[in-house]
Amino acid sequence: MRSPSVRAIVLAALVMSAASPASAQQAGEGGVRRPFRGLFGGDSGTPTENGQHMSVSFTALGAYDDNVFAGERGSTNPQFQRPGVYGAMTTGLVYSNQGDRHSFDATGTAAFRYYPDQDAVSSTQQMGSIAYGMRLGRTSLQLSQAAVRAPRFGFQGFPELAPIDGSSLSTEPLAFGTNDFDLTLLEMVRLASGASVTQTLSSRSSLSFNYSLRHTRFPDGAPDVTNQQGGGQYDRQITRGASLRLGYGYRQFGVASPNGQTGVHDINVGVNYQRALSFSRRTTLHFDSGSSMVARQGRTFIRLTGVADLEHEIGRTWTARAAFQRGVRMIDGFAEPAFSNSISAQVGGLVARRIDVSGNVAYVKGLTGIGEDALDSRFTTYAATLTVRYAFSPILAAYTQVLRYRYVFGEDVQLPAGFDRSVERGGARFGVTSSIPLF
Repeated sequence: MRSPSVRAIVLAALVMSAASPASAQQAGEGGVRRPFRGLFGGDSGTPTENGQHMSVSFTALGAYDDNVFAGERGSTNPQFQRPGVYGAMTTGLVYSNQGDRHSFDATGTAAFRYYPDQDAVSSTQQMGSIAYGMRLGRTSLQLSQAAVRAPRFGFQGFPELAPIDGSSLSTEPLAFGTNDFDLTLLEMVRLASGASVTQTLSSRSSLSFNYSLRHTRFPDGAPDVTNQQGGGQYDRQITRGASLRLGYGYRQFGVASPNGQTGVHDINVGVNYQRALSFSRRTTLHFDSGSSMVARQGRTFIRLTGVADLEHEIGRTWTARAAFQRGVRMIDGFAEPAFSNSISAQVGGLVARRIDVSGNVAYVKGLTGIGEDALDSRFTTYAATLTVRYAFSPILAAYTQVLRYRYVFGEDVQLPAGFDRSVERGGARFGVTSSIPLF
């Protein structure tokens, strides 16, 4: 199954990025899309005849937040917040070369924030990633490497949910952008590497193996975190849209804590289902299930895990999606693994050719620490966003976004430095975004 804890649990997957095309909609089985009908970004990702594509993007915004930073960098005390305004700019460059047997992708992003009400505090962050793919006969290989440096770090308690616009998500997102929910001035540097190989055995079956390593370093003194996971699975298609899956994976979460490292065994034996429903070809259902065994302090705890997604096309341009995820997660900065249930929903589409709207809501409830000794270790969090965008041309648009976010941790949760047990914040962003294809 697509385990929610193999990746960073990223809110950016819930909050629609203002710089990504919001109207090219995903539909039905096999990734077939309805024709793009919006003005902005329609051809920004189309490769040339030789398979190459390069584009540059730019976003500038002004924002009001009722809970922005007020603490000093490097303080070990909680970073109290107060209302305020700030400005932000983000630039990015994307290159892609897709051949018959080889593919290469590279991205680079830089962001800057300016806080005029806080003694002109400013911050910058950078991210870069590369990915290489190769296909030789029935064997395919994927390699990836990413790095990010950011002066802020925040709790991200939401599962990944693919954007309504159908744009792809990285398998190792790094929580980077101008509308994330950073909560403390705790600097972080993160490196992520991944490799996978798939062997097609027949027209109906395949065997795959994967490994990933992610290391997060906190120069200001917080314990470094190293996550790694590896596994393999066998898939056998039994009907159209359904396949038998036999898989096993092992994850290890390393952080300096009295309980030491935590190992998680993921067992996936069952049916993976994804296809349009017979009574409504516009509705697609996907579900998968499995179990996780967590080894801690000489004991083993078993938890059932699963994921379910329901997507429905509305009219010619609108899409609605709901998702449920249940699993064991490893969240950077926390000394204990988290087990949680999460639900999320999205809706988005075109009001007119120049105007698109998207809304997102999510709720997570869970606990940190697996076992009978997890007393008041519960946490809950929710977020809601609404984004409206107006296209001036295929490469330039303006947008506005409102958001609300809240989390609460129990008294027994061991929090990272700079985190309050309860935080609620809201805000609004107003900006312009541009995506220019170079070739």
